[in-house]
Amino acid sequence: MLTACDREPSKKPTQASGSTSSGGQATGVVVSNGGRKLTFEHVPQRIITTGQGPAELLLKLGVGKSIVGIYYGAQQPVDPAIAVPFRELTSLSTDAPPSKEVVLPLKPDLVLSAFPTMDFDSSRGGATIDDFAKVGSQVFGYTATSCKPSEATFEMFLSDVADIGKILRVEQTAQQLVEECRSRIAAVRQRVAGREKVKLVICFSASDQMLGVFGAGLLNDLVDAAGGTNVYSHEDATMVNASKEDFAQRVIEVYVIPDLPAVPSMRADSSAAWLFKTFPQTEASKRRRFVGIGVEKLNVGYRNVEFVEELARSLHPEAFAESGKP
Repeated sequence: MLTACDREPSKKPTQASGSTSSGGQATGVVVSNGGRKLTFEHVPQRIITTGQGPAELLLKLGVGKSIVGIYYGAQQPVDPAIAVPFRELTSLSTDAPPSKEVVLPLKPDLVLSAFPTMDFDSSRGGATIDDFAKVGSQVFGYTATSCKPSEATFEMFLSDVADIGKILRVEQTAQQLVEECRSRIAAVRQRVAGREKVKLVICFSASDQMLGVFGAGLLNDLVDAAGGTNVYSHEDATMVNASKEDFAQRVIEVYVIPDLPAVPSMRADSSAAWLFKTFPQTEASKRRRFVGIGVEKLNVGYRNVEFVEELARSLHPEAFAESGKP
């Protein structure tokens, strides 16, 4: 399993080693990932992604034709810019990882995972990293979801993108995406600089059955960039089952709620209504203040930039009143 952040994020392109033939073509790339050294002598031609986000990234980088399968299919709204090619991808499973019998015969060169600590858990019935290794498949897992949650940053994802670009020999395209993401987030930070941080909570479940909030993890870095602070950020776990008593005592100015309108139980407006009724004493309830953001923008990926921009505009509308997009 991948359990440790194996490198510090850098604001420069990640340095992955490689060699060049006399004709100028790269013949090998070596990267460090999850405490393992991955060596790619050739450009991967058969790729499996363990989820929607990594598949969207590969399509964004222009290498979608190499995808031979995707875990879970499209569980959330797809980036409109790549929606058409995404529909052509082969879904290997829906709610659970596909079985070994399904994925191993595909013999992928590369398996790209957004949640490596979960995607290869044998107790869930799917193939492990060792299983893939036995058929010659190498696994690259996102760093921000395989490290200690309190250390996760968006910069880790951008470093991963740079490495993936090197592995797939699309360094320039990858670096363009990295710089675009950095530029857009920097513009937001500049807008909200000097303004008081808004105290918020991110509720992934808000009902009589469960009050679930996000604690440690990547989202806190994104919230900070948007000019907010998560009141549950000091929790050890990424996902926390909060008690109503503890929740009621927190200083909460805004509820941030992942929104998936197609699923009634994940509609942001419905969750907000329950929070307003159940916790009338919070500032967020008194002011009827909540932010619904598409759930697809919360999972680690390049669409996290949209999360930052949308959240910042909701938390600090006055900072964006003068002109258009940051």
